[in-house]
Amino acid sequence: MLALRNIGSPAAVDALAAGFSDDSASFKHEIAFVFGQLSSPHSLPCLLEVLKDGSESDIELRKFSAELRLQMFYHISRSG
Repeated sequence: MLALRNIGSPAAVDALAAGFSDDSASFKHEIAFVFGQLSSPHSLPCLLEVLKDGSESDIELRKFSAELRLQMFYHISRSG
């Protein structure tokens, strides 16, 4: 996971995003955390899907995804 973070390419983001289909809540939290470290605009659609997923029962993951999305939007709008 950290190697993909260090690569930081859109393909690396996609590889990390695939992990959101895992059953482990802690694994999904780690992916969201790494997305936060990346601050890649490429991860925004995936984070939005996590938020829209009504079957995602982990409210903390949904909350974290929303916070990351807002932080990235703020960062992008200030730097753009």
